[in-house]
Amino acid sequence: MILNKSFIIKIILIFFIIYDFGFIAFPSLTSGRVVLLAIFIYSLIKKDILINKEVAFFSIFIFILFVASLIQFINSDDFKQSSRLFWFTIYSIITPFLLLKIFKDKIDFLNAFFIATTIQSIITIGSFLNPEFKQFILSAIVVGGNDIKDGFRAIGFTSASGAAFSVIQFCGVFSGLMLLKYTRDNLIKSIFILIFIVIGLLSTLIIGRTGLLCSIIAIIYFLFINFNLKKVILYSVITFIISQINFINLLENQTEGIDGFNIEFFKNWIEDGFILKNNNTVEAISRMPIPPLSLNTIVGTGEVFNDEKSVNASGHDSGYIQTYFSLGFVFAIVFYVSYFLFLIRITKLKNLLILLFLIFILFVVEFKEPFIFKYILPFYILTLTVLYDKERNVPLLNK
Repeated sequence: MILNKSFIIKIILIFFIIYDFGFIAFPSLTSGRVVLLAIFIYSLIKKDILINKEVAFFSIFIFILFVASLIQFINSDDFKQSSRLFWFTIYSIITPFLLLKIFKDKIDFLNAFFIATTIQSIITIGSFLNPEFKQFILSAIVVGGNDIKDGFRAIGFTSASGAAFSVIQFCGVFSGLMLLKYTRDNLIKSIFILIFIVIGLLSTLIIGRTGLLCSIIAIIYFLFINFNLKKVILYSVITFIISQINFINLLENQTEGIDGFNIEFFKNWIEDGFILKNNNTVEAISRMPIPPLSLNTIVGTGEVFNDEKSVNASGHDSGYIQTYFSLGFVFAIVFYVSYFLFLIRITKLKNLLILLFLIFILFVVEFKEPFIFKYILPFYILTLTVLYDKERNVPLLNK
């Protein structure tokens, strides 16, 4: 990896796309939209827009669902589901193919993604420990989510927050794990990657537990499929050294000046994420009402968010329930089944257990929130997939 001008531009492109921040002065003109427009125009000029037969087939379903959502919008006056489908198509389906000519291979992409998320991790930790820096970010960009103005949740230079932000950081940790796999003979680089992975993990610790749990599961998964006695010993030594650091005391010392921050509450919040029985998050989700099947929920209400009450129209956080309530039972099944089959078909699953793992994570975390419609994890999965295929010369792409 060489930090030349071209590679720095790639890091900036990835940073702008995945963190999609909007300045308070121009909230709708987000970094992701500006970059995607620039890439699309560049691809048109270069005539490098590629059409994939699997994408073309899946696009038929997306178009049908989009038309259905527009009809539902006429009845509900809520455009959010149509907007979700539109931006899902742009970010999660089209953009990965536009990046094929920008990134030469998956390692190039993983390096850029890993560095971008590491930079964001440092910014996030800095904003968490320095209230003035946090207020500077809040005064400059639009940041959504709960608990962003107090000392409980960390923010970064992104409009995402909480679980959605933490899942982006998980993708960064995952990128680091992938890079470790390809740097077996370079001990120095492996150590630096491990250090940056730890920084990424620390950022998920103060952002949201979803990304932290996904990262830990990914680490266990990589240790299992890439078992190597030498590496196990090396990682065990590094883990032992890190475990000797009293992070709680360190965190308590560093957060004494943060108003509203309670170290015991923070510890309990983290520990709760690892409790399998009587988990507060699981119990909270289980208590949320699931709208019963009716004519409205079968054909779709078209409602995602209730502006008057500032809550989900379905009353449920789960992405599956929100989509079911908005698109309707039939169209929700069409979306999730067709998207799952699309990912399975396009990965050409032979020897691609890594991609299978990511697809599994995507459809599991969707039970908690609509992560598919937060775009970055689907974007990450498909970009990796098409770059895998590019390397293997799989005949997926046709001009």
